[in-house]
Amino acid sequence: MTETPSAATLCWFEIPVLDLDRAERFYRALLGCSFTREASATGDPNVALSMFDSADGARPPVCGCLIQGTPLKPATAGVTVYFDTPDLAGSLERAVAAGGSVLLPRTAIGPYGFFAHIQDCEGNRIGLHSRA
Repeated sequence: MTETPSAATLCWFEIPVLDLDRAERFYRALLGCSFTREASATGDPNVALSMFDSADGARPPVCGCLIQGTPLKPATAGVTVYFDTPDLAGSLERAVAAGGSVLLPRTAIGPYGFFAHIQDCEGNRIGLHSRA
C-alpha cells in the first residue's frame, strides 16, 4: 500500500546558480553527491538543470536541482522549497485565505505534473507541486 503524502511533505527544491559547473563542484565537495544534467521540463532552452543524485547515483527520496537561467538569482532568499499537495487548486485557495498570495498560477511541467508559487504571510516564495 502506498501512502499519500500530506500537504507538508517536502517534494522538490531548486537552488539558483550563476555558474552550473562551479556550483556542481561546490556541492560535490560539500555533500559528496553526483549530478545528472537535464533540460527544463517546461522546454525553455535558456534554463539548465543539474539534478542532485545520492552517493550511489540514485535519486534521493526528496530531490531537487541546481538551476541556471531563470529569473531567480542566488541570494539569502534564493532557495525555493516545494511541498507536494494532492489538490493544487485547493492549496492555492487556502494560501490566499490565510494571508498569502499567488505568485505563479498552476503551470504544467510535462510528465512531472503541475506546479505553482505562492508568497506566504512572511514574504517567502514557496513552491507547490501536484501530479494532477
